[in-house]
Amino acid sequence: MITNVRDLPLKLRIKKILEIQGYHCPLEVVLSHFESQEAKQNLKRILLTDIDVLGIRFESDLRQTVIIADCKSGKESEANRIFWLRGVMDFFHAQEGIFIKTHLHTHARSLAPMLGIRVLDEQGLAILEKGLGLENTAHYADDMLVYERASNLWGIHVKDDEKPTERQLVLKSVYQYLQYKYWMADDYVNIQTIIELFSDIKSDITPDHLKSKFLAFMGLQRLSLSVLKMASKVAACDPTNVGRQFKIAFFGGEQRMNTSLQIIEYLNQINKHIRSDEKIELEPEYFNELAEIVNRIILNSLYASKILQHLDTVVSEHLFGSERNLEDVMGPKYSTEALVLLKRIATMFCKYTGIKNELFEKLWAL
Repeated sequence: MITNVRDLPLKLRIKKILEIQGYHCPLEVVLSHFESQEAKQNLKRILLTDIDVLGIRFESDLRQTVIIADCKSGKESEANRIFWLRGVMDFFHAQEGIFIKTHLHTHARSLAPMLGIRVLDEQGLAILEKGLGLENTAHYADDMLVYERASNLWGIHVKDDEKPTERQLVLKSVYQYLQYKYWMADDYVNIQTIIELFSDIKSDITPDHLKSKFLAFMGLQRLSLSVLKMASKVAACDPTNVGRQFKIAFFGGEQRMNTSLQIIEYLNQINKHIRSDEKIELEPEYFNELAEIVNRIILNSLYASKILQHLDTVVSEHLFGSERNLEDVMGPKYSTEALVLLKRIATMFCKYTGIKNELFEKLWAL
């Protein structure tokens, strides 16, 4: 995790502002393209751009609201950044954009509203914080500490004069997926890939190390986000027929699902001809359990919309080394029902990847 140190305070401030309004806010989201290299098996990552703060909120009926914030403290061209932000908003289907700069010129204030973007300088940011009851800036020291600890815990660490081991390279692929590939993939792909990747590293991450716990929590965070987005899609199509709509969404659409079914049927016919009793199933072993979780999320959407808020709080408190009560920290936003749904996703995650339950001991203790 790399950041412009001068921009970081602005990122943490707008992150806190969005979080207080119920947003899940990944910092420094990197958008990348992966392409093959001649005579090489591995893919080369091409950096496209990065998003300073991505805000995602699920409403009580599971509709999504997405906000993208761009934070700058230097001398960048405001017009260029505002046009860039509009393009990224369109790419991410974001409803809102916020451009934050230490000092703003008049032309930026005139241009931004024409593109559906809100602009804030430091004074405007302070007024917004005051309106939301965030006048006390002491919590920013805590946010900075959490950020630094998360950065230190992320990725594999290899000495300059050494090469990564085979197992470290496997771990690296998981970090890369969660940090880069996740944001460019469909949610049905993300769910299946995260479960497969963590199954591959189940013996490499142990509850004895905070680094392992943090990686597991990040996997759970990304998985929960994709499950919620899938539930949102199912609810938007037909909440009266969750079973069928979930199956269509899980396989990437009706046409893709039907094509997969035809391939499976063809392979099973081949097995019969070679007198094999092995029957290939289209659905993975966790399919029914995941379908039930999606159904519960839709039936309890008012509470399910708060799942990520609870998970974010658990992670930040854990990284900060706090023993504070979750209900005291979250106040009126706390929901026992949301916590139950989050634990249900975590239970499925452990069960079908084989990772140790103790990695989420802070969650089970709540």
